[in-house]
Amino acid sequence: MISRPTAGTRQHHLPAALIGRFGKSASSGRPRDAIVAIRDRNAPSVCFDRAANIGWELGLYDRDPRPDGTIETVDDTWEWLEARLGPTTERLLRRAALSEDLEVLHHYIAGSGVRHLTFAEHANLERATFRLGEATRSQVQHHRVETFEETLNALRFWGIRILHRPDDGSPFVISDFGWAKCSILDGPTAWVWPISPEVAVLGYENAGRFGSNHLCGVDAHFVVTPAVIDVMNATMWDEKDTTWVVTEPENAGYLERLEELRETPWPWLGPYRGRRGGLFD
Repeated sequence: MISRPTAGTRQHHLPAALIGRFGKSASSGRPRDAIVAIRDRNAPSVCFDRAANIGWELGLYDRDPRPDGTIETVDDTWEWLEARLGPTTERLLRRAALSEDLEVLHHYIAGSGVRHLTFAEHANLERATFRLGEATRSQVQHHRVETFEETLNALRFWGIRILHRPDDGSPFVISDFGWAKCSILDGPTAWVWPISPEVAVLGYENAGRFGSNHLCGVDAHFVVTPAVIDVMNATMWDEKDTTWVVTEPENAGYLERLEELRETPWPWLGPYRGRRGGLFD
């Protein structure tokens, strides 16, 4: 935990460097400086901006001020992840994962569930079931970190698969949440976390139910069909609390079609190129 004298620091609920991976590279070479196309529910049309300028709020992870005016923040909870997510993504693109990459993905998945702007609202709804009053900022941050750590522990029993964009498919898009549910008739509910236009992580609970021969982990790579990407991208936009989605500037028109894409039929031969079966086969 770190302290600083005043509130007001920009704190991203989605790493700026991650958002920038979905944009056009900047001359600086820094992903956070990349230009992205943004479709925002509160804007009349698709617009464009630097990745660093979206996905943040002032003092999002701050605790209540101390008597001396200093403020503790839990923003450093995410530092370990943010230094490693980029290299992990590059290795997954090359299908050359290291053993540590599973831990990196677990940190990202667990963080995505607690870093969003709506976390305080959901925390207060949970408190209301126990007839507790509205949480203070410090209590929200305590609950945020506690839930993050609990989720990290639970993820040991999850399965993940690495999904790759096909050459003839649209890129993955990412929302302000960073994830979307992917409910498929042939198995349990799963979640998808895009980490670049080319790669997404599929996560699902209790992987042991599928038996010892089930392929999962950071070395389980699957190329999905174009239809699957369209369905997942439309689902990303359809999530109840999603405010915006981003993609590469040259793909801006695609964002305007997301409502149409929700009607895309699921491939009857299966979601993966060169492999018949279901999402978990």
